[in-house]
Amino acid sequence: MTHFIVTHQSIQWEIPFEHIKIGIGGYKPKNGVCAEYYIGEQLDQNHAFGGFRAALPLKMMSQNLNPNETILCSSYRMFLSKMFNDTWSHAQDFGNRHHIVTSETFLNNHENLILQELPAGIDLVICSPVVFPCSIIEQYTCHFLDDLLFAIGCAVRAGLINQNLAAKVLSGKVMIPFSFFGSKKSFRLDFVDRLLWSVNEFHEKYYIPRDGYQRRCIDFAFERVTAIALQQEIIERKLMVKSSTPIFISDSGGHIASM
Repeated sequence: MTHFIVTHQSIQWEIPFEHIKIGIGGYKPKNGVCAEYYIGEQLDQNHAFGGFRAALPLKMMSQNLNPNETILCSSYRMFLSKMFNDTWSHAQDFGNRHHIVTSETFLNNHENLILQELPAGIDLVICSPVVFPCSIIEQYTCHFLDDLLFAIGCAVRAGLINQNLAAKVLSGKVMIPFSFFGSKKSFRLDFVDRLLWSVNEFHEKYYIPRDGYQRRCIDFAFERVTAIALQQEIIERKLMVKSSTPIFISDSGGHIASM
């Protein structure tokens, strides 16, 4: 098992298991790599990509792993947990989409809380789907809808998603959130290749810099694309899947900082 942790800053708590840090936004971790080395300073400093700045470094660092190696990816404060749902498609209310623990609980109980290997017979572990109060495409009007539609087009051309499923998912209320998942290397690298092709085309042809909270426009749009693509892979490949309530670390129990 190889566990990558994406972070834009020094982590304030101990990570009590073996891992590799991927620093984004110019952050250079001591025991890890900096995304800037793989994608260049200009892209690494572009907050529009959010956590997707780690996708190419993760891919390159996974190339020499055994095809059956489990690869997990987390953010510095969000991890897939061992709290599995009865069915992978079980959707949680948007307000209950994660479980918050303190850094002390994380340190002392990580073996019971945090996923470190795929369960036997399981191909893929995803974050528990969430239910929005309106359709996904309606919810996206709080961002820039043209970003999402252009991103969908890029993903269709990359062979990552098909437009029929994209239309069905976007018109519904249920989405797989956060873009982090656990799988074997063979699945992840093929998936990430097509995802990166989509992101690169969007950046080259359709990207418009946004201000404030909306500056993470590529991250927002491709979180939805990833959700559609994962659902398509599950259906078409007949994958064995579990969904997991993600664990967030917050000593205050409050705001979860974004990347």
